[in-house]
Amino acid sequence: MSKGIINIYQFKQYKGKAVPAYMMVSTANVNVENDSREFFEYFESQCPDLTKMKLDSAIQEIAKNVDFDAKDIELVIAIHGYNTDIMGVKNWFRDIAAFANKDPIVNQKTNRIFIGYRWPSENFSGNPINPLGKRIKELFTALPRFPLWLIACNVTAYLALAGVMVYYQLQSRFLIGLAIAGITLCVLATSLILALIVLRLSLYFRDSYRANHYAVPDLVEIIRQMDKTLMIQSPGKTWSQKQEFWSKRKIKLTFLGHSMGGFVVTNAVRILSDVFDPNSIGNLSRTNNDKEPENTIGNTFKLGRLILVSPDIPMDSILEGRANFLSSSLRRFEESYLFSNEGDLALRLASTAANYFSYPARTRTRGYRLGNVSVTDREYGIVNLESIKNTMHKHKADTRLQNVTIGYGVKGTLPILSTGSEITADIKKRSIAELFTFVDCTDYYDTTTYPKKEGQRIGVVSYSAQKEMLGLIQYIQLAVGYFLLGKDVHGGYFRGDYVTEMMYRIAFVGFKEYLKSVTPNRTKLINGFDILSENMQDKRIQTVLSPERYANIAKESFERGELV
Repeated sequence: MSKGIINIYQFKQYKGKAVPAYMMVSTANVNVENDSREFFEYFESQCPDLTKMKLDSAIQEIAKNVDFDAKDIELVIAIHGYNTDIMGVKNWFRDIAAFANKDPIVNQKTNRIFIGYRWPSENFSGNPINPLGKRIKELFTALPRFPLWLIACNVTAYLALAGVMVYYQLQSRFLIGLAIAGITLCVLATSLILALIVLRLSLYFRDSYRANHYAVPDLVEIIRQMDKTLMIQSPGKTWSQKQEFWSKRKIKLTFLGHSMGGFVVTNAVRILSDVFDPNSIGNLSRTNNDKEPENTIGNTFKLGRLILVSPDIPMDSILEGRANFLSSSLRRFEESYLFSNEGDLALRLASTAANYFSYPARTRTRGYRLGNVSVTDREYGIVNLESIKNTMHKHKADTRLQNVTIGYGVKGTLPILSTGSEITADIKKRSIAELFTFVDCTDYYDTTTYPKKEGQRIGVVSYSAQKEMLGLIQYIQLAVGYFLLGKDVHGGYFRGDYVTEMMYRIAFVGFKEYLKSVTPNRTKLINGFDILSENMQDKRIQTVLSPERYANIAKESFERGELV
């Protein structure tokens, strides 16, 4: 077995660069009986661009990248989703590192560190160590004895009853009818067992288990170990002196989570921050909205930006009530972003089907995922632009939202954010939905990196139907594209030039710096919102900016004369 809970690698080409990049790989096995040594031997043989670090000193080596004299220090962690191949994940992490070191806005910043975290997701097509054929064999070796015997008995009974029908032909209607009834029962019993086999083959429940029991606790431990190491290496001879040093500065911790990786991020933050923070202790007679947590994590970190891309998280997590179980952790981030696609079939089919078995709701709509959120307003660009500009002019978030509704992308469902929601400074009265910036990419139209389509302007995560709501015809078209033609409705965000730049740049420098990057010199920052909205209109993107989150931009910009 591999030593330790993770293996740590460094991307060779970014050692000593503006943004050093690392990959941390959980040593948890796909199956509990497996020995992960063979898997890591295969992985390392395929990755000449990675250098394996000594586990005992790896965290210390990463921490040496931190300049303790600087105040602007940031750590960006990317986490992949469900049904992913380790080589594909490694290439994604490499692309993020390449962007950070080439982008003129990001690489001019010092004290940025990037870590890609790989948890033991299982890929449907498999790999040389765990091929599809081996996994199909495991479908039956892992099946409990009773359903296995039941299948054997059903097959035997089916053959016997079929023989009865052939032997008697049409001479005895009673026996023929009895045989047909028996065959029908055998088929039904076998179908129930085959349904269980199909659910296992889909990998969703297996990946959900690994995300919850391997990925989350391992990520928690990684951050705890980094916090401990930074404390030890920081200036000061005594522990109290070191605490005093970190009380005046913190390392900003930013997460980029795709699909089930969003679930991993939010639950890890919940564990790290909720338990002992007195500000996160609510009231037994009330809900999570009464909590007022701070954004500090441990001794050295504070939460910066949360970027969820097609997150596999229940819609109810940002609604009011007990189901809003992530509110206290999500409130801690300075900025929160949600990139979604109404036509994301991976979530619409796999996740919602899984919720039918596991999520305690009586209607199908309550099991939908955040990754399917859609902005119902048909305007492209920043649909609450006037509200944002009013907020900026007043230098505080005290306006009312425009006529904006965010829903599930299906008829008859509850809105999350609707007309007249009060924007106040009292975070206890804020809906968690109002703290998100929603970026609806359903009709996103841009140049892409798709094979045979590179450089062409196409619908990136859908066919850009420009419909108020996708209908049956659009879903059939998407299904054909997704399953047969390579249209990536779930991860295509990373194939479009504009959204890729937006996500990665915001992750490394934040929204204000991103807004400056799209705003020409000598243009007031408030006019940058108009430019940003026009760019999004060209790309057929609908965005609802969070007014409360940009009140601090208004205050800082006014003091620097950028608004007047």
